Amino acid sequence: MSKIKHVQMAKIITKTAQEYRQIHSNRIKKDIDSLLEQTRGMWREKDGLIYQTNIRDEWDM
Repeated sequence: MSKIKHVQMAKIITKTAQEYRQIHSNRIKKDIDSLLEQTRGMWREKDGLIYQTNIRDEWDM
């Protein structure tokens, strides 16, 4: 497609992703909301933000 249209591959991929998101945005939002609802409260041991921060601090070592 890139060669036929003389367009960079990245532009084709970006346009395709944007079109997909426009067409499916309502379904995607419902799916994400559903997943968030289903997984809410699964990890009750610690504060998730503190855990994330600690894990990411390890990257700087």
